[in-house]
Amino acid sequence: MQQPDIAAVAEALVQARRSHRPSDALPLAGQLQTAADAYAVQALVDGRAAGVVPGHWKSGGPSRTAEATHAPLPAAGVWASPADASAWPFTLRLIEVEIALRL
Repeated sequence: MQQPDIAAVAEALVQARRSHRPSDALPLAGQLQTAADAYAVQALVDGRAAGVVPGHWKSGGPSRTAEATHAPLPAAGVWASPADASAWPFTLRLIEVEIALRL
């Protein structure tokens, strides 16, 4: 098994966000083998992406039996209801249902 290139994956994500363009995933396919690899990428991206401040978090998983994952969200991208996302620099606009709560 090859060593994951954590820095290359993180750099691709940061550049995609800065340029508002999707990253070519093919060269990165298979780089991350474990949740620890993904969290290492997340830590690098968190430290470099503007506006990512721990305080807003997204947690969940693909099913109730799956291990939950957690990721910080950029403060500028978290809106109270009713929300207006028209100023957010989306590259691709899709609908994803999210339920949030304030603790």
